[in-house]
Amino acid sequence: MALTGSTSDQDAFHKAVNGFMQCAETVKSRARRLENELVELVRMYKGDQAVEFGKTQQHASDLLAAISRSSDTMGELVRTGASRIAAADQEVAGMFQGVTATAAETSDIVNRLKGMS
Repeated sequence: MALTGSTSDQDAFHKAVNGFMQCAETVKSRARRLENELVELVRMYKGDQAVEFGKTQQHASDLLAAISRSSDTMGELVRTGASRIAAADQEVAGMFQGVTATAAETSDIVNRLKGMS
């Protein structure tokens, strides 16, 4: 049985994870589109301009690739974190069930001891 606060926290966390993943995909998509636009622009230049713009385009391409890799890494960390939080939540719920059972057993013992006096 999940507590209301725990459930709302879990829902909020899942929304945050999903929001992050959507943002990461948007960034990667826009980076690909920008890279394609830069490749097209390189074709417009000739001579030394083409060489220098090609260098700029390659630098931008390298940066966009790094952004994409970082986004993938962050996404994996977020997914791993979400999994660990869900597992910890289940573990703590199990511990509370154990405490509840122990409290019930202790209560029975105390009541029996009270009856002996």
